Amino acid sequence: MNAGQLFFAHELARIDADIARLEKSLNEYAPGDPRAEGQRALLHVQRQNRALAAELAAYADDPVRVQMECRLRYMKAARQHAHAVQNRRANHAACSDQWWDTLAEEQYLSDLISRLSAWLLRQHPTPSPNGHKPPA
Repeated sequence: MNAGQLFFAHELARIDADIARLEKSLNEYAPGDPRAEGQRALLHVQRQNRALAAELAAYADDPVRVQMECRLRYMKAARQHAHAVQNRRANHAACSDQWWDTLAEEQYLSDLISRLSAWLLRQHPTPSPNGHKPPA
């Protein structure tokens, strides 16, 4: 298993654990408990994150390609969120599901890009052109 595949194996396991924890906590709320709504929203976001991570894991064989794919999806999510923001302003509406979903996707991808880059750098440090080694 290469570094990218290992990263996504850990990422999917982490998300699966979060989903299991959220599902368990949802079962502990009484019917109609308003706190369950927040848990359902978090569960929805985690399921979306898992689907996205599973799609990106298909590119994990190639570290350059997977990073590129993450960045492309981030840019797409940012554009979609900007569009949702404009629609919200134009319609003087409350935050729509699209607004929240695109915000969550943009935030997840931003975090994922950062963690993936750091992971890959730790696995395969590349010396800088001036001869300095990256921090360990």
